Amino acid sequence: MAGIVVLLPKDFGYIILTIIAYCFVNLYMQLQVNKARKKYHVSYPALYATEADTKDYKLFNCIQRGHQNSLESLPIFFVLMVLGGFKHPLICSCLGLVYTITRFFYLKGYSSGDPKGRLPIGGFNGIALLGLVIVNITFGTMLCLGKICMICTFLIVLGITIGLLFGFGVFTDGFHKIKNVFHYSQSHSYSHVVYGRTCHGS
Repeated sequence: MAGIVVLLPKDFGYIILTIIAYCFVNLYMQLQVNKARKKYHVSYPALYATEADTKDYKLFNCIQRGHQNSLESLPIFFVLMVLGGFKHPLICSCLGLVYTITRFFYLKGYSSGDPKGRLPIGGFNGIALLGLVIVNITFGTMLCLGKICMICTFLIVLGITIGLLFGFGVFTDGFHKIKNVFHYSQSHSYSHVVYGRTCHGS
C-alpha cells in the first residue's frame, strides 16, 4: 500500500476529495428523487411518471431527469478525474469542483419544473468536462512522446473546438447552446427586475 502512495502525485489527495464531494452531491440528488416519489406518488420500478400517475408528472420528471442526466456522465467524469489526476491533480481537482457545483445547480434549476432553469449555472458542467478531456489528451500525448501523436492531439483539440463553436457531430449547435445560457440568464435577471418594480409600484 505504501508503494502505491509513493507513486501517486503529492496533490492526488485533492482528486480523491473532489470525487467524494461529488458522491455527496449525488446522494443529495437521490434523496430529492426519493422525496419526489413520495410526494407525487410515483412508485418503483417506473423511471418516469405519466399523466395517469399524477397531475404533477412533469415536475417529477424534471427532478428525475436532472438526476438521471448526471448519472449518465458520472462514469466518464470519474475516469477523467483519476487518469488526468495522475499528471495534473490540481487542475483536474479544480475542474472537478466546478463540475460538481454546476451539477448541483443543474438539478436545482431542473427541479423548478422549467427545463431551461438548469442552464444559467448548470449548463457550464459541459465546459468543465471538456476541460478534463483536454487535460487527459495532453497527458496521453506526453506518454506517447511522438510527433505523430502530437499531430493527432492537435487535430482532436481543433476538431472539438470547431465543433463547439460552429456545431456539428456530437457538439451540434454547441455555440448556440452556450449563447442560449447567457441569453436565458440575462432575460431571467431582467424579468426579476421588472417583476420587482411592478410589485414595488403596486
